[in-house]
Amino acid sequence: NQTEEKCPWCQSDEVFEGKTIRREIHVPLVDKTYYLIETPFENEDGSLSKLSIYRDITERKKTEEHIKDSLKEKEILLQEVHHRVKNNMQVVARLLKLQADKIQDEHVKELLRDSQTRVFAMSAVHESLYGSENLSEIDFKSYLQKISRTLLQTYQVGAERVRLNIVAD
Repeated sequence: NQTEEKCPWCQSDEVFEGKTIRREIHVPLVDKTYYLIETPFENEDGSLSKLSIYRDITERKKTEEHIKDSLKEKEILLQEVHHRVKNNMQVVARLLKLQADKIQDEHVKELLRDSQTRVFAMSAVHESLYGSENLSEIDFKSYLQKISRTLLQTYQVGAERVRLNIVAD
């Protein structure tokens, strides 16, 4: 891109060395951005001249900036939504655990644990989607590992009773 100089168009000695130059130039005086291509050509007498082609890309640059700003806003919004969903699921799971700890009836306790497991499963899917580069796919192996560990913790199954061996692509 352009360095500070009086004439942004006049920086092309390399063209006379046989090189084609491509660059963007911003002209603050008129607030325009141009894409400049300068290429050498040989005159009939054998001397070198340059052909300069300027394309006004001001609108394209403004559109690119608008898209970048919009994308940044969406990323921030997605982070906020992720954070809130994650926190809400954790609160629901903890409330279910607290309730299960207070209840004596084993059948009701088991129902609350099942509900807690479902919340953890949804949370694991949510976490996998958020961590994924492509929101239409998740890393299934990572998801299985998370959900399996959560199930073992929820049902208080120790490593001496169950050993996980997940083979998945």
